[in-house]
Amino acid sequence: MCPSIYEPIAIICEKAGSLENALRAAQPARHLSIDSLSILDTALPSLPSNAFYGWTILRLVLNRNTLSHVLDGAFNGNLVDSLVELDLSENSLSQIGTQFSSLSQLRNLRKLYLNKNGISQLPTNLFAEFLSRETLLKLELRANHLTDQSFGTTLQQNNEGSSSVFSPLKNLQELSLETNQLTMIPSSALSVQKETLKI
Repeated sequence: MCPSIYEPIAIICEKAGSLENALRAAQPARHLSIDSLSILDTALPSLPSNAFYGWTILRLVLNRNTLSHVLDGAFNGNLVDSLVELDLSENSLSQIGTQFSSLSQLRNLRKLYLNKNGISQLPTNLFAEFLSRETLLKLELRANHLTDQSFGTTLQQNNEGSSSVFSPLKNLQELSLETNQLTMIPSSALSVQKETLKI
């Protein structure tokens, strides 16, 4: 069952069994602009291409769904422009580099939550082609498996002036990396954000 809370429109689907079941239950709101759609505790190992085609959603929460793959084109359609907040926390997206091509197509994303996914590596060029690199204000990577060597180059290399994985995110204001296995983050890794980042 997916109860809907109106003004603003928020739909929460828990234990729907599948993405198809969740979207079928929310179907009456498909023609509306949805402020928040949450699909929680649902068997969703893979987010297919065109998963939300025809939907206009501002905030999408897909938590605790055993999600391990986001296929190319998963956010095709209105979501490419409408989505401003995406929460993929508490899934199994450990290989974020290979999952990122679909996320990189989102144009107006302001908040991205990737907490508790078992992420151990962030390729240096992860955000280079990210269409929301100028609009992203908040990035959460809490409780993953990130270490000092997880950022494409070692933190020591970043300290010596190499480009950081976060460099393209020029307007980033909030970055959460707590509860990882990091010993330090040199200031040069976030030098681009020194005027915007709240620590």
